[in-house]
Amino acid sequence: MDLSSSLLSLKLPFIKLLLSLLIVTIRGVAGSCYTSIYSFGDSYVDSGNMQYLDADVFGCYVPPFGESYFHLPTGRCSNGRLIVDLTAELFGLPLPQPYLKTWNESVANVQEGINFAVSGATVLDASFFEEIGSVVLTNVTLRYQLNWFKDFLAHLCNTSSILSSPQRYESIFNFGDSLSDTGNFLLSGALAFPVIGKLPYGQTFFHNATGRCSDGRLVVDFIAEAYGLPYLPPYLAIDNGHDFKHGVNFAVAGATALDPQFFKELKLESLLWTKDSLSIQLGWFKKLKSSLCTTKQDCDNYFKKSLFLVGEIGGNDYNYAFFVGGSIKKLRAFVPVVVDAITKATSALIEEGAVELVVPGNLPIGCSAVYMTLFQSPNKADYDPKNGCLKAFNSFAKYHNNQLKRSLEMLRQKYPHARIIYADYYGAAVRFFHAPRHYGFFNSTLTACCGGGGPYNFNNSARCGHIGSKACNNPSAHVNWDGIHLTEASYRHIAKGLISGLFSTPPLSSPL
Repeated sequence: MDLSSSLLSLKLPFIKLLLSLLIVTIRGVAGSCYTSIYSFGDSYVDSGNMQYLDADVFGCYVPPFGESYFHLPTGRCSNGRLIVDLTAELFGLPLPQPYLKTWNESVANVQEGINFAVSGATVLDASFFEEIGSVVLTNVTLRYQLNWFKDFLAHLCNTSSILSSPQRYESIFNFGDSLSDTGNFLLSGALAFPVIGKLPYGQTFFHNATGRCSDGRLVVDFIAEAYGLPYLPPYLAIDNGHDFKHGVNFAVAGATALDPQFFKELKLESLLWTKDSLSIQLGWFKKLKSSLCTTKQDCDNYFKKSLFLVGEIGGNDYNYAFFVGGSIKKLRAFVPVVVDAITKATSALIEEGAVELVVPGNLPIGCSAVYMTLFQSPNKADYDPKNGCLKAFNSFAKYHNNQLKRSLEMLRQKYPHARIIYADYYGAAVRFFHAPRHYGFFNSTLTACCGGGGPYNFNNSARCGHIGSKACNNPSAHVNWDGIHLTEASYRHIAKGLISGLFSTPPLSSPL
């Protein structure tokens, strides 16, 4: 069988499924005209979905695209209208709106049609192209579009307005480190005067320090917002009267996937910011569980409407060792142990009743200001010519992520009833370094916004918040906040990539 025949055989199940779903195209009273249009496809029919994915793969959002009819770019990869637009006009219908637009603003006439197409989309999943060594422009395949359609259909048949439909999740439980800690580190008293407890941390959104290691909100905050939920209170605020009905944040800045004993054996225990590792956080969850539900049935009903975020976690396990001179070759031996700890924690949560879990991979650490500073090299070959990042450390992060993905696939086979979602933090963030201006990052992507000088504005003796450091005037124009963590603007883009399905496999359930 040749490749074209193979591709056709793989397409047929999708085409059959699509045809079976298109029964929602409603005929008029006379049976002679259509009253709605639903479109699936790629750049030939995408009317703007790619805009909401933060990934304009064909440059269709800049002039002269859109000049002939709309007189401005709309995301259509043409000078004007597309076939789907002209078809809608022929039947007297409004132009089908991009599906992802309904997530961000009020959209009229959704009953008359929605466009699910995404520029660069493929019929086959990205894994097929990975196996043959080809690169895809977007992870939003036809399967993703069909999942969007199913979510949309469920709401369309039950309500007259998408925006008034019920939220998908009723609670969120988060585990991790400083990328998602919303206050536990401060409350734990791990350090007498942690700098994250004062400005400029928190200056952008909260206008005061909250214990978040950024200028504002984190990925977990944006996910909560998307699903209409309040920001997660830190677990250690349980005595402060917080309501935990909609979820809890167990993450602690500096936390590791491995227990402190592991680092004690390596004589690295003194470097740990905290001993509240992932297993400790799991213990907190088990302790809290009895106050959330009592019987197994109660817990099953409660947790089936909950989203569990297991990380990002594991980055600090490597950071502590790298920062005292550990070699990449030596630390590669740590990776299976770290991945195993994350996998076991995910498994434990499923055993406790979790059914929908997001497990993020690591960020591109080779683009981080702290790594760029500590591991500067006179050898130009050590830097990626496309983005200026340290190639070896980014390769290490990808090695961890690939190991994690394999482990999660085995977990899916063990727990077929659970939705175990891999969140591609690396892919979501590395875009900023390849095309920074597209995401609004007009300052150096490799330089920290807040720091005490140096080529990347990271100075270990004058880190952000310490004497001698200074925050930039416009954090939203920077990728990196303090040399280690990202800005609110970066976290917003990462969260959008996860929620839309572009960087989550399988995609998160629609927040509609």
